[in-house]
Amino acid sequence: MNQVVKTYLTIFLILIVILVGAGLIMCALDAQKAEKINSSYASVIACHNYSNDSVMACISEAADDDYVLSVKKYDTNADGYADTCECILEYDYSLKFLNASAPTTTNNKHHYSRITK
Repeated sequence: MNQVVKTYLTIFLILIVILVGAGLIMCALDAQKAEKINSSYASVIACHNYSNDSVMACISEAADDDYVLSVKKYDTNADGYADTCECILEYDYSLKFLNASAPTTTNNKHHYSRITK
């Protein structure tokens, strides 16, 4: 009888470890996807010389994918033209098993792009 209890307890603990591990892997995949998307937005904006049209297109595309993108343009050499930008992508993630009743958590990914001459 003692062996049966130990077996079921072991199976239960292994299932918990599997569920938490799968949740952590899903969170890591969401973060990796957000990093790649943010990097591509920063590259697109830099390739179009930080034009307002490209910034607005990236912001609307991010909103369609349930992300929030904010872009800050900087003029580092005071010539009147932006030559650096900071792209901040906000995305939601949650660990499904551990915080089943809690709302999702918002995280940010920062990416910088710069035109070099």
